[in-house]
Amino acid sequence: MNNEFKLYTVEEIKESNYKNYPNYRIPTIIRYLQKHVYCVGIIWSIILINIVIFIRPIISFFKILFVTDKGFQWVSITAIVGLGTFIYNIYSTRKNNYYNTVSKARIEWIKEHRNNMAKLILDCDKCLFKLEELVYLNKQEILKEDEISLKLDELNELNQEVSLIINTLLLSLSSSDDNSQFINCIKDCGAWTRSINDAWRNIKSRDTDISYDTTVIKNMTIVSQDYYKREWEKAKAGK
Repeated sequence: MNNEFKLYTVEEIKESNYKNYPNYRIPTIIRYLQKHVYCVGIIWSIILINIVIFIRPIISFFKILFVTDKGFQWVSITAIVGLGTFIYNIYSTRKNNYYNTVSKARIEWIKEHRNNMAKLILDCDKCLFKLEELVYLNKQEILKEDEISLKLDELNELNQEVSLIINTLLLSLSSSDDNSQFINCIKDCGAWTRSINDAWRNIKSRDTDISYDTTVIKNMTIVSQDYYKREWEKAKAGK
């Protein structure tokens, strides 16, 4: 009866915590108001003028600004509208510059982090392939020690690369509750690749079988896809 060694495994994730994310984009009405800043300024100026007109304590002040012996002074209205528009433009420009800076930085981070994640998944697949090669060579009638040694060196080198990528990914993530599922999946990849080396070391004879469970990689793929989609939406919204 053959012995069986199981690779590190976890519970399968059907849907990640990042699947359903809120709408980070600016509401339509806000975008409309930003595009029609001058109309908004005029409307607010008219509202303010009406407030001034109907509040008795400041009627005298209103008359000084807008009423003379020659009648109502529309120049004062124009000046107020212009001042309001100028102030709003300064605010809007500074806000847009902030959003653009945040969005650019986050987009660059997403690209770099996603590239590292893609390499991590690829290297994990390579580790599994190397293990399959080692198992195959180990079951041959004539052991090829040189080939086994070469494949084992390649596997160890891949494990080092995986460890480096995992540390790089983890260092760029904050240890928050929101990131917990993503972080756990990354750590699971490290435990999974280490179990590949353990699997090889636990092969005592050619009758040993290995259960090639890839749930860890599947989970990592699902969670990372949803995580990056959510972060991309946040970046576009300047969050």
